Amino acid sequence: MTKPNLLFTGCLIEVNYPYLEKLANDLLPKIGLGISDRIEFMCCPEPISFRGATDYSWLVLAARNLCLAEQKGANIISLCNGCENTLAQANIMLQNDPELLEKVNRDLAEIGFNYKGTVKTRHFLQAIYEEVGLEKLKSFVTRPLSFLKGASHAGCHLLNPADILKFDDPLDPVVLDELMDALGIEVIDYEGKTLCCGVSLATADDREGSINALKTKLLATQKYDADCLIVGCPFCFKQYDVGQRLNRKRLDEVEPTPVYYYLQLLGLAMGLPFEETSISTHKIKSQAHMALFKGEEA
Repeated sequence: MTKPNLLFTGCLIEVNYPYLEKLANDLLPKIGLGISDRIEFMCCPEPISFRGATDYSWLVLAARNLCLAEQKGANIISLCNGCENTLAQANIMLQNDPELLEKVNRDLAEIGFNYKGTVKTRHFLQAIYEEVGLEKLKSFVTRPLSFLKGASHAGCHLLNPADILKFDDPLDPVVLDELMDALGIEVIDYEGKTLCCGVSLATADDREGSINALKTKLLATQKYDADCLIVGCPFCFKQYDVGQRLNRKRLDEVEPTPVYYYLQLLGLAMGLPFEETSISTHKIKSQAHMALFKGEEA
């Protein structure tokens, strides 16, 4: 019997982009990915700053989230690269180290938890790719987005460590490209697909490095005539969308580039009204795209 899936939204989506959770709950069941009732997960926790500060506490908190899913007899589908990175790494560590699992469970026992290691975690893009498949995905498309020339950004935390995440080739990722193609999008291949968005540099208080990473990435996509950037991570989305607005004066060589979270485009391709995607709330907008999304002439 197939296990149900619990949606792990992560902190940023709940605070800044709750419409992405709604899109996931509305769309994923329609394409064959069952989602169970929402439960109260806590922070994943964050895989850079938090883990760097206290690796063991990071592991125990991640294990608590895995326990919540295990108690429900469910697997986890994450909407955030960082969350999937944390949960997948913590899960593998616990499943492959009995002594570590025993130690973590001693601490978890103090709050009434015990992890057995039976949960599977996946990013939503991976779940669509593996469980739904490209051909079935295409069958749900009623409005192909052939007017978009999209550059994909899978994101660092979804590609590495590759032996644990098993999402794609970290040197030449194609999964998101293929998922975009299934929606009718013209996929633009470009040098720099694996470059970091720079958000982790901002988290580490390197604002200069973060802006440079943002600029380098956007210039790379524009060199190959992409007219938008497509992501599956809310942190990458925020970096590219809000980051362009906040750093406009530093990005004088860069044409404003709209960024879309994959679920928004999936919804449009499946016939979801434009207003329900919340694309109109983005900081960087393409009036031509929005007209076409609404079914109007650009």
